[in-house]
Amino acid sequence: YIQLCIRKVGRMTRFIHRMKEGEVVGIRGPYGNGFPMEMMEGSNLILVAGGLGMAPLRSVLWYAIDSGKYEHVWLLYGTKAYEDILFRDEIIHLLKHGSSMNCSVKLAYEVESPSCIYLEGGFSDRVCRGVVTDLFRGEEFDVNNTYALICGPPIMYKFVIKELLDRKLSPGRIYMTLERRMRCGVGKCGHCIVGTSTSIKYVCKDGPVFTYWDALSTRGLI
Repeated sequence: YIQLCIRKVGRMTRFIHRMKEGEVVGIRGPYGNGFPMEMMEGSNLILVAGGLGMAPLRSVLWYAIDSGKYEHVWLLYGTKAYEDILFRDEIIHLLKHGSSMNCSVKLAYEVESPSCIYLEGGFSDRVCRGVVTDLFRGEEFDVNNTYALICGPPIMYKFVIKELLDRKLSPGRIYMTLERRMRCGVGKCGHCIVGTSTSIKYVCKDGPVFTYWDALSTRGLI
């Protein structure tokens, strides 16, 4: 079966949320590229998610855990509040049992609540009030055998990438998924065009996954 994670923010998503069991919905795709999972086998993976950015990274997380093809997996997840944690039961399960799956999970929240305080009390070394970059503290990884995969709000990329570069991770080992720019998904509407007249990219066709090297050579990508 297929699971969909859809936030109710506009006319179309409100309509979808009003649909009843048994109604028909059409799905097209997938379009564009994805993370190069085969190429990264045998390496460490650092998944950095902010807010709804957890949705695209969830399948990567569970594939990496279930396949056993990766050295170690970190999930650093920043969220606004306890109520905004996507796949909350899974995240709490991994906080409790992730070490037995070769997975380290850390969670940062911005708005204090009794639920977050309770979580922090139980996992004081892995849950904190702050932003997602705070979760890098105390973590060490081999930059020659590690890839970072990032998805979240645009402002997050700037600070997460700086943190990774400060730790000497190569720009070619930093992957970003930029679905926010996409609209039609097939390169017709022009909404996601970036670059210059001599070097144009369509996020929906050439991406949405790019390395930071791509961002350095493509104006307007991030």
